[in-house]
Amino acid sequence: PCQLQVQLGELRRGNVIEGTEEITVDTGIDTHCSVDCQRRPHLSIKVPGYQWSRWSMIINRESNTDTWLPTEKSQRTLYETSGDDQYANEMKTVLQLEHICDGGAQLQLIMSVGPGPVPVIRFYAQYWIIDKTALGLNFTCGTKAATQLEPECLRKTYLSRNLQKDIPESEMKADGHEWSLGMSGMTLFFSSEKTISFAVGGDDS
Repeated sequence: PCQLQVQLGELRRGNVIEGTEEITVDTGIDTHCSVDCQRRPHLSIKVPGYQWSRWSMIINRESNTDTWLPTEKSQRTLYETSGDDQYANEMKTVLQLEHICDGGAQLQLIMSVGPGPVPVIRFYAQYWIIDKTALGLNFTCGTKAATQLEPECLRKTYLSRNLQKDIPESEMKADGHEWSLGMSGMTLFFSSEKTISFAVGGDDS
């Protein structure tokens, strides 16, 4: 539900990833691009209010060569959905984005690659929460108590005033910034847990 910037890269000599193209995808718009599959294509994404994610390999599960296969290290980051999911057979990778402001909550999104001669790549979050209480809520994965909240699992339905003043104006004007920045009563986040807990926010919001 927000503007997405995508940077494409290919593996060069010395296992160095070199950026080849950068595109911007507006809300609700599909786009396409081309890469050299022999060079193990990677991508990095950015949403308003967050830094670029680390490079992640585009993995086509139906490929018959090692070109698209994950390394042993990246294999540990893969996330599989249940068999009854519409896209259960697609390869999933969790991408972690750091907040543009120091101390801001991390954002984790899922990259799903639909296999085939022309792979289809989708990005989404496991939870998309609308907060209509006007209280400002903190959400975390699992059933942990407030004293056990971990920063990387915590998502808020509001933006702290301390953080908001440090957000560049260009980020605040990007399409859908209110979703990814936790403003206007909505928050996005990923968790491997099937349950979530919430508490009423109590900082300087």
